Amino acid sequence: MTSTSGRTLDTNALRWRGESRLVARPSQDSTWTLSTSKSAGTDVTSMTSVVPSEGGGGGQEFVQAPPHPIATPAPPRSANPTASHTSVFLFLLAFRLLNALLVRTFFQPDEHYQATEVAHHAVFGYGWRTWEWMSDEARGGEIRGFLHPAIFAALMWIVRLLRMDAPIILATAPRLLQAVFAACSDLSVYKLSDRLVGSQAGCMTLHCLLFNTWLLYTSCRTFSNTLEAQMISMALLNWPLSLPASSEEMFPNASAIEPIDQSMLETLNRSIISSRKLSLALFFAALSIAVRPTAIIVWSFLGIKLICDQVASARRCSTTLEVLESVFSLAVIVVCVPTSLIPSFSFFTLLDSIYYGRFIFVPYEFMKRNVGSAGVSVFYGSSPWHFYLSSVLPLLGLTTLPYMLRGLYMALTCSTRSHQTPTPAGMNAAANNGARDVAALKTLAFLTVWTIFAYSLLGHKEQRFLQPVAAITLPIFGGLALSSPRGGMPHTNVGTVEPQLQPEAPAPAPAALAGAPCVVSQAIGHLTLFSKQLWTSFASLKRSHKWAQIALLAHLVPSIYLLRYHCIAQEQIPRRISQLADKESFKSIALLMPCHSTPWQSIMHRQDLSIFSALGSDSGEGKGGRAWALTCEPPPIGADSSSYVDQSDVFYADPLAYLRNRFPASVDARFQPSAIGAAESAAFMPLWEALQLRRSADTPQGVPLSVRVDKSASPLHTWPSHLAIFSNLLTVASPTSAKSGRPSAPTDTVGAYLEALGYVEVERHFNSLFHDDHRRSGDVVILQWQGSS
Repeated sequence: MTSTSGRTLDTNALRWRGESRLVARPSQDSTWTLSTSKSAGTDVTSMTSVVPSEGGGGGQEFVQAPPHPIATPAPPRSANPTASHTSVFLFLLAFRLLNALLVRTFFQPDEHYQATEVAHHAVFGYGWRTWEWMSDEARGGEIRGFLHPAIFAALMWIVRLLRMDAPIILATAPRLLQAVFAACSDLSVYKLSDRLVGSQAGCMTLHCLLFNTWLLYTSCRTFSNTLEAQMISMALLNWPLSLPASSEEMFPNASAIEPIDQSMLETLNRSIISSRKLSLALFFAALSIAVRPTAIIVWSFLGIKLICDQVASARRCSTTLEVLESVFSLAVIVVCVPTSLIPSFSFFTLLDSIYYGRFIFVPYEFMKRNVGSAGVSVFYGSSPWHFYLSSVLPLLGLTTLPYMLRGLYMALTCSTRSHQTPTPAGMNAAANNGARDVAALKTLAFLTVWTIFAYSLLGHKEQRFLQPVAAITLPIFGGLALSSPRGGMPHTNVGTVEPQLQPEAPAPAPAALAGAPCVVSQAIGHLTLFSKQLWTSFASLKRSHKWAQIALLAHLVPSIYLLRYHCIAQEQIPRRISQLADKESFKSIALLMPCHSTPWQSIMHRQDLSIFSALGSDSGEGKGGRAWALTCEPPPIGADSSSYVDQSDVFYADPLAYLRNRFPASVDARFQPSAIGAAESAAFMPLWEALQLRRSADTPQGVPLSVRVDKSASPLHTWPSHLAIFSNLLTVASPTSAKSGRPSAPTDTVGAYLEALGYVEVERHFNSLFHDDHRRSGDVVILQWQGSS
């Protein structure tokens, strides 16, 4: 609506975008009026401003934005306001499902041993549960929450109920489920970027998400870090990253208006933190902490900042309305935090207590064992303080990292008062395209810095720990930079056209699908619509950032290699073992590889190879029986980890000596299962513990079998019918022989020694072109015993 006394701003026409808010704020000399009119049967509240000209003549009219944007409601942009987000979600879902189907390689053990392996054990009754899931007072087990595996356990239970529990389905189904979570997370990140920066930045953020090699490689894998980041993204979408504006910023002359009408009160109500959104954010925050307790690093920062901002805002109150707003906002926080977190953590604690058979609060146990004075995480490796800066960030961003760092710098250094151009055109463009929430962007920027800093303080570092940064904040900052002119932040002035996601009707489906069901036809239409819009935004990069397209496309080559070929044999060997187990010649197999180099029963799915059926106990799954592998159990609590050496390290210190000393001199063709305790021999324990074990041969029967085995006895293993090893092991010679200077004997390499025993190579599987662990270099070779020569 318009007015002869000045320019009228229709507050109902402004666009509501969560924390993004618009305001008409006058200068000191301007005059504001508040009016209400009827439009289509609805009260429309308008504000009019007139600024006197310098010559005293007609007033100059303009609308100026405030330091802090103010949220106002908007009418639907079409009859179906959710159509655009439906298109985005269906596109992302299809993309991530395809992403999951393309994954056929092995990355890190936790993808299986902290998720699907535990779920397989819960559903089928057998599987390799590592020490973290066992009741082991010596090592301090039971430190993992069951919520994460329970998701996949529910899926496996359905698969079992339908009698579809083939190894290939058990390997694929969890990743397809994870792809659904990934699509929801991508949509949340897109919506967050769209809300804070603008729709153009939302599309650019999606480019940074979907082209990113690291995210293509990890988003559909069943890591707890992946689900943690996905829960955090959904929480951030509803979290108050910046406080709602005060009533003074909404209505500078509010105290002079009598009486305050109902429409103004409704607008003022939006200056209070939404209890519904905050409760939803807290729910997803609790989920992220239950999945991985280290998520407290993220939420401690956001929680403290929210409280500090709210207290600071309360201290600045100058009117009764502002006092009420602060009181109500604080009340929302005080009420929502306990009502959301207490039921959530009570349920998670109940779930964990049922799984472990005793009352347990897993976040406390996890932090105590990993971060406390008895922290065991450092046993699995430590890195310098700059590891995340010098090694991980370049890996997470690759060729798009410069754009992401530029966006981070822009968010850190941009003032909340800069880029608030006091022009009517700027307000009009902002009303149509969405105002930036600079304060929220700064919050995300400081959150990124804090997360990297906090994780850098820990001794044990892994790339996966920065998954929330890789999957949420870096893509948003990349979208911010790519949607900005080279000189600064995105403009919303006249002449700036942002590629909007128009909620128009979906594009018609191809003619070949004309007879398909209506739902399928609509889905194809949504996919076609958004694909075209995404392509349009990608093509626009050629004009604004000429190298951006190349930087994004450069991710495709490493992505294809990592998804399809790198460490492929490590992922496929368990399925191959499952097939070999049907042959009459197959009796047992040992994986002489670094610990957890392959998945286990979650893909193998052979109970007849499990220690459960071999020895009547599942406490040592994978450590003995018809199928076993080298392990890397951590040192007991209180032991000196610097002098402790696990089984894998002992084996690779001198593989030939290990085979000669820990196996019989000849192969027994009966292929008896190996004992469970073979994985914990005294040779790779601290001397004091080894002596103690030798003195306690008459251990009571109540002690686990792995402790009752005489660990000073030799040999400890039995020869299996098949061996699986990395090919580089075949050429390894004994370091003892090399140091002695004597001539090498014919059996001074592992390959020659095994050949003399009667083992012959029957299969060779390509694994990788290179590997960061030299022990895993080369192909994966399967050897079969065919009799001594």
